[in-house]
Amino acid sequence: LASALSAPSGSAERALAERVVRDQVADLNGLASCEALPAEHDLRRAARAVADALEQVTAGPVAESALDLAEVSRRSPLAPWKLLVRAIGCFYRGRDDRCRTLLEAVDPRSTAGRLVAPMLAMLDGGKGAGLPPAAARLVSSVCPCDPAPLRAALEALDAALARRGRVLRISEAIRHAIKVCRKLRPDLLEPLKQHISIRCFLVNMPADVVAATMGGNARHDVHFWRLFASAADTIGEELFACALWEEFRRNAVRQGWFAAGSPEEAVLYVHMTNVLGRLPPDELKRSRARIERGFVGMASYYVGQPPEVRAAAPPAGTRPDTYFWHPDQIFERACRCRGDPDTFRRYVRYVRARSSPRQADAVALRWHEAFPTDPEPLLDLAEAAEARKAFTKALKYLRQAEKLDALNPKVKRARLRLLVAKAVGHFRDRKAHLMAKDLAELAQLAQAREARRPAVIAALNWAQAALAGQDGQQARLEEEIRLALGDDAGAAALLGGLLYALRPKHWLTPVPAAPDDGKLAPAVAACCAACEDMGAPYGIPLDWVPRVEKELSDEACAVGAAEARALGAAALRWGRLDLASAAAGCGLRRGPLHEARFLLLRALSLSGRLHERRAECLAVAAELARRQRDMHLLAEIVDAWKGSQPRWAREDVHPSDLQADAKQVARVLERERRADRQARVRPSGGAPAARRRRTPPEQAALPFAEDLFGGGSDFDEEDGEDEEGGVPPWVDDDECDDEDRDPDEPDGYELPAPPSLDDMPAEVLELLAEVYVACGGGEVKAKHLDKVARERPDLIEKVEKLLPRAGRNRLPGGSTGGAPAETQQSRKQRRKARKSRRKAGRRGRKR
Repeated sequence: LASALSAPSGSAERALAERVVRDQVADLNGLASCEALPAEHDLRRAARAVADALEQVTAGPVAESALDLAEVSRRSPLAPWKLLVRAIGCFYRGRDDRCRTLLEAVDPRSTAGRLVAPMLAMLDGGKGAGLPPAAARLVSSVCPCDPAPLRAALEALDAALARRGRVLRISEAIRHAIKVCRKLRPDLLEPLKQHISIRCFLVNMPADVVAATMGGNARHDVHFWRLFASAADTIGEELFACALWEEFRRNAVRQGWFAAGSPEEAVLYVHMTNVLGRLPPDELKRSRARIERGFVGMASYYVGQPPEVRAAAPPAGTRPDTYFWHPDQIFERACRCRGDPDTFRRYVRYVRARSSPRQADAVALRWHEAFPTDPEPLLDLAEAAEARKAFTKALKYLRQAEKLDALNPKVKRARLRLLVAKAVGHFRDRKAHLMAKDLAELAQLAQAREARRPAVIAALNWAQAALAGQDGQQARLEEEIRLALGDDAGAAALLGGLLYALRPKHWLTPVPAAPDDGKLAPAVAACCAACEDMGAPYGIPLDWVPRVEKELSDEACAVGAAEARALGAAALRWGRLDLASAAAGCGLRRGPLHEARFLLLRALSLSGRLHERRAECLAVAAELARRQRDMHLLAEIVDAWKGSQPRWAREDVHPSDLQADAKQVARVLERERRADRQARVRPSGGAPAARRRRTPPEQAALPFAEDLFGGGSDFDEEDGEDEEGGVPPWVDDDECDDEDRDPDEPDGYELPAPPSLDDMPAEVLELLAEVYVACGGGEVKAKHLDKVARERPDLIEKVEKLLPRAGRNRLPGGSTGGAPAETQQSRKQRRKARKSRRKAGRRGRKR
């Protein structure tokens, strides 16, 4: 047989020998140690692997990866043993269906096939009737009793707990389950009591009643604390859960689950920070201050326990250390463990978001000391110094990172972006000579000669020449930019957007006009991508926006996905929401790989009034991101969803909350593809349209005419009005309400809709800016305009002269022009009369 097994593979002699091994050999250890076969023979190695796996899977819990048995091929004579070992693993994991499938695949003629019938009997509840005596003894040893009564008792208990019925009914189910388990499986009695205790905690059943029903308390060992802490996690008891996780940690270290200061302990600490991270910082601080004063620890849970469990109780009379409610202290403990860089990364982000930059830099330096070969902490320090405009210190950290890993793409890009930021800072400080030095150093970098980066560097040199008054140098650089980009449109778009973003106090040179020929949108999108790649500022001039939007809405627009994404990001930074929406529509036409990213952009471009449409876009984007396994994009979507929620509701936001079925995905994608440009219509009838709220980046941008005068609500053109023809349900028109305004009083001064921005005269824009400043800046409401109308009649007269009104528009107080007819005394009298009427109404209702 040994000589036949040594024959060439595929020969008839070896095939016959392998059939004999498959059908007759049962001693795998003997086959693995057979000296008649070479030590490197594949059959010996396969037999050793199967024998070891069979011993592990029958001795205790084993990882599923340990049963892969890559040494046993599909054509090996030991392939039936491989299927049998996997079936045994599924049997002990409770995966009965998978176990049956594997058993059906075992060759019944093989030696391993003799165990198929006993295992099927075990799956059927230990009914070994009709089996040979040896097989029947095997079934009885594995399944000593029929599990059907115990399973029925546990199902009845689950049903009673799920219904949250009366305490008496649940107590009867608990008592019956304990009785059946004690009779059939006494080895499972203690784990069952622990699970029952936790399930009753989840339904708020009194602990003393549960203990009396079970015949005593459950054993509060490490298994109990793990179940208890996990249950508190699921019901949103964050502070209580962290206290329970601390008890689990203490008991786990004491019982040898893991050592103190081990990576496992660091993982547990990080989980505590994640649990506390669900709470907003203000709520965490208030809850901690309320609970921490009266917290006495978990000593009461050790009363009445066995001596070995009581030995793990905290010392009596000592005040418990509540570090587990302070994320900074938890991070400190986690960093002292033998963890990974991710723990320090989380700690740095936490400190930067909630503490001073000096403390965050100290944590980053500790990160660098713990992992001296990792350039990431040095990059973090460089970015923090750059944000403070400490460019010298940032370059020092960057040079250290280059010594560690000069070829790291993050390190190379960091130097590029740092030099660009330094040059831009010197331009804004009007230091042309320092900017020239920065640009000379920038030009020497090898990565500065890639893609469109030479054109951006040439544009920065052009701005430096304008600052220094070198007209001849500007002309040469303009030609260099044209050659680098290949067309005049790109050169004009790059120079115009760069100058618009730099915004010098005194315009050094006029902004190049948009080219008449060619496509402006592809040029602007390409410049946005190039400047974003290098960290250079880029702005979109206001008079370019309508043309770029129109070109983006064209089906034949030649803007790629990366360029459209960069254009949308730039539009959001400058508060151009309509332009960002148009960029999202262009990106949605670029294929299914980009749909999730551009649905997120579309959601960000929608104003706060369209919250339902925004929520749908975010839910569908999250579903598409899950399908693509893009966890970074999913995190961005969740952050955007949190930002759109009220502060009190952000604690409950979780990625699993953003769900969408296939029909909703198809419907939203079809709707957003059609809506290349967000419709902005004024609802017919009823109250005036609500003004659009702007995000902080929008408020920081230049004031637009529609910011001052409303311009209608953001209304979805597809959804239209409601059935009664009024305002759609997602449009909230109470923004202009004033508690001091009488219901019968005429509305305030209604300014006319402004003309198009393309043909609006300069004096009109100056007047709008003056009105904007008089209103106090920020978001302009109707009461602000009413106040300006009362206090600045000269501005109202200018408005009436420059903006002819169609129809009759009223000033405050019902007058048609001139100064307000209402005085301060008359307003006080009307308010007093309204209060009297309210009091009289309340007295009438009481009667």
